[in-house]
Amino acid sequence: HTGSTNGIMFQGSQCFPTLIIYIACCPPLDVVPEEDLLLQCPQEYLEHRDEDCCGSAKDRADFIFRVISAVAESKMSAEPAERSYVVASLERILMDYDHHYERAWRMLALTTAADACVQADYLKDAFTSAIDTMQPLAQIVAELLPRAMTISRRLAKAALRLEAFASFLHGSLAVNSGRSFPEVQHEEVQSNLFGEVLMTYYKLVVTEHDELAYNMIPRLQESTVEKTVPINTTAEVNLLFLNLGQSAKLGFTTLWSILRRRSQPLRIFVLGDAEGLEDWRANLRSLDKAGKLKEVNLVTFEYLDFTQHPKFKMFMSEYPSDCDVNEIGEALLARFICHELLPDVDRVIAMDLADILVLDDIKDLWEQFDTFEEHHVFAAAHITALHHVNGGLALYDLSRMRASNWTAIALKAARDGLKRDNDCIHDQSLMNSIHLHRSPDEGLSPMKTLPCRWMLVPATDWQMFWNSPEMVLPEVRERRRYPGLVSASHFEVFCPDPLDLLSGWTFLLSTSDTARRLRTMSILKGTQRLTQCSRDGTAGFVHPRDVPRSRCCHCSERVSLVHIPGDMKQWAFVDILFRYHSPFTDWDEKELQASLTRKLWQKEARFAQQSQEVQKSAGRMAELYGGEVCFKRQEKRCCTAHNAVRKEMKVLYKTLNMKPLPPPFRLEVESNAPADGHMLIGTGPWNSLEIIFGANGASFSAIRWLSSGNPTPLTAFDGSPQKDAQQLHMTPWKVQVQLDEDP
Repeated sequence: HTGSTNGIMFQGSQCFPTLIIYIACCPPLDVVPEEDLLLQCPQEYLEHRDEDCCGSAKDRADFIFRVISAVAESKMSAEPAERSYVVASLERILMDYDHHYERAWRMLALTTAADACVQADYLKDAFTSAIDTMQPLAQIVAELLPRAMTISRRLAKAALRLEAFASFLHGSLAVNSGRSFPEVQHEEVQSNLFGEVLMTYYKLVVTEHDELAYNMIPRLQESTVEKTVPINTTAEVNLLFLNLGQSAKLGFTTLWSILRRRSQPLRIFVLGDAEGLEDWRANLRSLDKAGKLKEVNLVTFEYLDFTQHPKFKMFMSEYPSDCDVNEIGEALLARFICHELLPDVDRVIAMDLADILVLDDIKDLWEQFDTFEEHHVFAAAHITALHHVNGGLALYDLSRMRASNWTAIALKAARDGLKRDNDCIHDQSLMNSIHLHRSPDEGLSPMKTLPCRWMLVPATDWQMFWNSPEMVLPEVRERRRYPGLVSASHFEVFCPDPLDLLSGWTFLLSTSDTARRLRTMSILKGTQRLTQCSRDGTAGFVHPRDVPRSRCCHCSERVSLVHIPGDMKQWAFVDILFRYHSPFTDWDEKELQASLTRKLWQKEARFAQQSQEVQKSAGRMAELYGGEVCFKRQEKRCCTAHNAVRKEMKVLYKTLNMKPLPPPFRLEVESNAPADGHMLIGTGPWNSLEIIFGANGASFSAIRWLSSGNPTPLTAFDGSPQKDAQQLHMTPWKVQVQLDEDP
């Protein structure tokens, strides 16, 4: 009861019989729209929503938190439903009352972790008991495997909650202190804010998750799943692999994941340079010596040195010379014109090595050829989180490539990519030119988009700096994993829930109406069951309502192939995952760091591009939801903030915490204020320079000095950036302000 929990009460709290009803009925109306309130608050309590019963709006979140804190210890040691009560109450505080409430975020992260660890302990006890009492294996699996997978998901979610809280602290510290994110030191977050208790729980959660994902669940699955035995049939699956230099050992991890589940013979073409082809043969001999080649029955290997192939030499002689193609890029381009190199082959699956795991029968992927329409020449995946078509997996219909003069199409795509944005360095560049940058007169795209299950890139792109290990705590860097990892051989499409989305952006400083808009966005996106939708010709986000369901990923869908492209391999969990699947036992520490595509992705350039995308996203979020955020971009400091139009005459300024800077300096201003845009440079209305853009209905602009709140006119002139922008059809308007020192 809300009125008498350990002495915590305020006048009127006795109006509601339980805390849950109080939480449902008393959220501030500037956060929860009235239509939502009518759905969640029982009708008989709607009349009690005044301050006499709910208390002051500013005190409600704190009241709920104190009640939860008082009962949390007893409920966390009780049944799962009681623990869920604490978690659900905290989630409602953050979603419906105060999404900046740091103590609630902290307790939510802690209780979610504690609950997941308790359930993991109960599971291990049940597993030990079942073994000790010699229960039938089938019974053990039937009872414990579904439970283990559920707890694995909860542990992964608990780890995500703790990681998100650390990022929230980092973001809040940056915004509140007027610094950019890289300027905040990890020690400030770890020692002063995150603390040892949460870090201890985080390490425990990850340890428990590893135990389930790499030990218990695989053991339970292997005891019941019948091993697939390939059948000797003429229906071969053709595969095309690429191996350069000394990289075969890594590549065999991908091959082994295919061999463990395939049901048909394989014809494998190994494309490489002389060193790469010999390295492949040497690793086969090493596996044979170790007695592991029994996995390679009904598999034939054919080797092709593309560097000496006359058709490829001719292709490269016609390739635009200004394209900065390195050795790896050339190999990938050879793969893209495989119809020239494999004259007796009609279909082939081309696949990156060392960063792909195939978790289902490759025959199912081969059958995607049967779904091609007449205009399709190849199939690949469109990764909207990365804003491009991914070249790591492609199904090529070589007979259609020959019939359509594919070599000429590839050369044109290279020329177009070079002209558009210098993007012509490898096969993926050409795929994107052909699929995403088609002119209307070129007709339908020759690319079929693969179903989601055949390409999961484990991106958590709703988070700030999701692929920047240097921006997270070192302890997190070594343990962070994709939250859809259920076991080493079971990945699911993970969709963030409303609170995940809220935590990703709630550090932004906000105006009074931000909470409602941020809450609405989080609920709308966090309750969608479709994600990563794609549409031909669109690189980025596509709303599920605008495309067929088949063009989207389904939340919690089990996937058949996982791809860790380029610099995503820098996360430690990737090394652990591929070590688990490798046929070799002498796997070096962080061996994947040397993989071919790790070099190809040009980390510095990609990091700069990714940082710009993050900054743009943060800026858009601040604009949409009334927040404030600052970034450092090269030598510039960029900030965005929201300020509302006021009816009264007094100007209320929004403060941006810029560092003191002596003149000369330049400010670049961008705004959508239709008139009377005021900018103050200095220390507030007591001693500052004020510039008014578009005074008196956007008819003129003015500059004046403010001292002790009193203005002194300095100059005024006709015209305004608003009027200039209207004439140029620009929205918003932009202006530069240069301040020089008086000599």
